[in-house]
Amino acid sequence: MLTSFHFALSFLTTLPFPFRGTLEDEEIGRSLAWFPLVGLVVGLCLAATWLLLRPWLPRPVVMVMVMAVHLLVTGGFHLDGLADTADGWFSGRGSREAVLEIMKDSAIGTMGALALMLLLLFKYVSLACLANADTATAALLLMPVYGRFAIVLLAYLSPYARPEGGLGKAITDGAGDRELLLAASSTVIMALLLGGWPALAIMLFIAACTWLAGRRCRQRLGGVTGDLLGGICETAEALALLGWLFFLGR
Repeated sequence: MLTSFHFALSFLTTLPFPFRGTLEDEEIGRSLAWFPLVGLVVGLCLAATWLLLRPWLPRPVVMVMVMAVHLLVTGGFHLDGLADTADGWFSGRGSREAVLEIMKDSAIGTMGALALMLLLLFKYVSLACLANADTATAALLLMPVYGRFAIVLLAYLSPYARPEGGLGKAITDGAGDRELLLAASSTVIMALLLGGWPALAIMLFIAACTWLAGRRCRQRLGGVTGDLLGGICETAEALALLGWLFFLGR
């Protein structure tokens, strides 16, 4: 159990706890149960940055620092997936093979660059607009939790789209009932403890959007890839901030 958590922490963050062993695909799949808890670790880093800096700096500047810490802690891992997804999805001209081939290219195209700019701008404005300190703290704690839960849910709902396999296939194949139940349960508990019923409503909203995204991915590509899993994480974080603004930010 600790091994799978250690792998999840090393896989999803750049924190100085590297995992140096090797895992079978089944063991990699089991690590999905820990993804929301790793999200909370990321959220603690963000909330700590906010709480330490807000007495000394204007809120917009603090939120830029918070976003910088987010990039440092995660290594921009899922932003890369979002950019590749945008490039493939909007430049593939309807062809499944073209979409997958473009997503496989590590170079960032116009659509990927635009997606990154819009997402980061939306996150910054949303964080700067949160109404009070308590709301901002809860949002920063839970935003990464929701993002990692969305990865588990999308992996559970969808097969792997590429025939050659890879780490993404190990994740989708390993996303079973147990992993989803544990990930969903821990997310519900964290949402209720840290944000109450509005936070739970935001989780359900993200789950519904993830279900719709999975349905569209299966229709167009026959499943998902690692890039799409990263893209759903970033999208879920943005939707979480939108939810906080809707319920508590005004």
